[in-house]
Amino acid sequence: MKLLLAMFNVDFAKKMKNGFEAIDGVEVCEIISSEEDLIPSLARSPDITGVLLTTDLATKLGSKRLEVLLDILTAARENFPEVTFTVLANEKIGHPLLAEIVEIGILNIFVKGEEQFTIPSLIDVFQKPLTFDTAVKYRKVDENIPWRRTLSKPSTLKVEIKNQQEVSKEPKERSSRRDSSKLKEKKQATKDLESIDESIFEEMIDLGGLEKSIVPKATIIGTVLIAVAGVSKNCGSTYTAISIASYLKSNGYSVALVESNHSQDYDRIHSLYEGEKKLLLDYDTFEMNGLTHFKYRDDQNLNDIFSGYEYVVMDFGNIFQAASVEEFTRAHVKYVLCSADEWKFHAIEEFENEYHVDNTYCYLVPGASEEKVEDLSIRLKGGNVVSFPVQDDPYEPVQEVGNLLNSILGEFIKIPLKSSRKPLLIGTGVGVALASLFLTIYKILG
Repeated sequence: MKLLLAMFNVDFAKKMKNGFEAIDGVEVCEIISSEEDLIPSLARSPDITGVLLTTDLATKLGSKRLEVLLDILTAARENFPEVTFTVLANEKIGHPLLAEIVEIGILNIFVKGEEQFTIPSLIDVFQKPLTFDTAVKYRKVDENIPWRRTLSKPSTLKVEIKNQQEVSKEPKERSSRRDSSKLKEKKQATKDLESIDESIFEEMIDLGGLEKSIVPKATIIGTVLIAVAGVSKNCGSTYTAISIASYLKSNGYSVALVESNHSQDYDRIHSLYEGEKKLLLDYDTFEMNGLTHFKYRDDQNLNDIFSGYEYVVMDFGNIFQAASVEEFTRAHVKYVLCSADEWKFHAIEEFENEYHVDNTYCYLVPGASEEKVEDLSIRLKGGNVVSFPVQDDPYEPVQEVGNLLNSILGEFIKIPLKSSRKPLLIGTGVGVALASLFLTIYKILG
């Protein structure tokens, strides 16, 4: 039996490896600590018979990214149907992730606090997988647990599998069998891990206590959600959201710009663009400069939007008056617009009291000096602070904006960016009209 261990906690994975290899006939071929390595590893080693995986595998920036993990698992099941998967989950019964894991045919599921398992029992389920009746309890979903898509929605993940000749040329690391002099050490490891109790499982899942000595390279698969909000009214969140979306769009990505507040600013922008005096309320979406704008509506279906684009930029406006706030907290990256002025710091304090700010948050301060950025950084509880360049037209970000976004988006840039942007081909008359329109929008959103 040849196993692949896919676990974010490398120390835990090493303990499991020692336990498995203390049993004759079991070999752990590889340990991976990031979801991006799962499919390449399976393609590189076609003789792998089983994968032991923990649900924190796709963790990035403190977020477990369970839907990314599910997309990877679905693709792995489709392309490697002969491999047996066993999942160690920290999620409680009722979590949609568990239901979807069952939906894709993985029945070997161990939930923390529900089942006790041992190294021999894990080997047993790889040799003889659990039956459907043991997993049916995971199909019941707690509707109060936020989940971005319905269970019937297909995965949007695209995976390219290299042929065997290609993957055979790539280097691979295999764990060789230990010699007989280490037999006692192996047997002792088996005894130590004979029963893996809840405390060790807690160690596996608890990200706060981990020493992240290994920082895996991130490859983003699926839709990246970018949230933009202000700590108060008129901070410039709409202007900034347009800039971010336009920058990504100009570099060849499919991008949706979603209004997630009740301001009706997108209706106003649409009317100005079409030269209409009245708000065009009958239209839920519109195209402008090649960018799809989704106006806020009470019946807005975010699941459909999420599944159709590489990036979704959500404009929450004033976060304290925003809609779909739960999506703000689940976003991969959260940009928070604020002022560095002393007399407006109370708005930031209110935000910090409401939200747990971690390293997925980035404060953007339009036009702030380096000194103000530094002073604000010292006072904040968490998150980075960046001065966001002031520009005339959000639909045509200046080079400084592009450089800044490329830097702060970091690992969430999916592929190398284009070296140049395609210019807008517009006539002189249209150009003057658009310039006038942008000036009007700037005054509205000010």
